[in-house]
This record gives sequence, structure tokens and C-alpha cells, in this order.
Amino acid sequence: MAKSSTLCFLFFLLFIVSLGKLLTITEAKNCLMTWDCTTVERCWDDCKSRYGGKGLCDLIPTPFVPKQCLCSYKC
Repeated sequence: MAKSSTLCFLFFLLFIVSLGKLLTITEAKNCLMTWDCTTVERCWDDCKSRYGGKGLCDLIPTPFVPKQCLCSYKC
């Protein structure tokens, strides 16, 4: 009886470990896409419609570089 319960416990642990590895493999990653930004609203709308993400224009653009729309989304 004790031998079979030990075997069942080991199979249960093996199942949990394999399930945990499967779940970590399938999690989504965050991607970032950029393009020239005209307005904050346009950036937000374009990012939402193209990629289903959240977009934001540069708050402090660098000199000689146009403002960029930064779009973060799950890929």
C-alpha cells in the first residue's frame, strides 16, 4: 500500500512539474514598435488598431529626431 501511494505521489509531482514548464513556454512577450508621432491621440489610436497595444508619444524628444510613437503590445 505504501509503495503504490509513493508511486502515485511521484507521478503527481512529475505531472505538476511538466505542467509548470508548459505554462512558462506559452506566455506572451512584450514587443515594442515605433513610428513618427503626430499627436498623442493619433499614436494611441494607431497602436490600438494595428497591434492591440498601448501607444505613447515621446514626452521629451531628442534634438534633430522627430517625435516617436512608442507602441507596446503582446507578440
